[in-house]
Amino acid sequence: MHKGRKPPLSTQLQDADPRRQWIYQNRNRLVRQALDGYRTGHRGALVVYPAQTGSNAGKIEALYLSDHAAQTSGRGWPDDHTAAMVRGYTPANEFVVVMLHRDGQTKSYRIQFSETTTTVVSSA
Repeated sequence: MHKGRKPPLSTQLQDADPRRQWIYQNRNRLVRQALDGYRTGHRGALVVYPAQTGSNAGKIEALYLSDHAAQTSGRGWPDDHTAAMVRGYTPANEFVVVMLHRDGQTKSYRIQFSETTTTVVSSA
């Protein structure tokens, strides 16, 4: 890298945000779940959250939630930017992750993937 040049944005963001690190570390599982979710439930997002009870308490869970199910539940998506990510991603090489935290905060990411790379292209 040349002196004074910043590393690529995806590397900067990965290093700055532990949630992004988790996404990169779990890339293969998330890509598989997103593709399977799209095939069965159409457009939607992976909702990632810490399990609250039972033998999985404290473990990170990821479930696919279709846009239809999110809308018919009356809750929708956490914000307009996340809703736009869900409406606008390209299922063949992108997916959306919504991370729910115990304190009620949410963080959403649009992820672009190929066979060899994963890049966060948008977040809310």
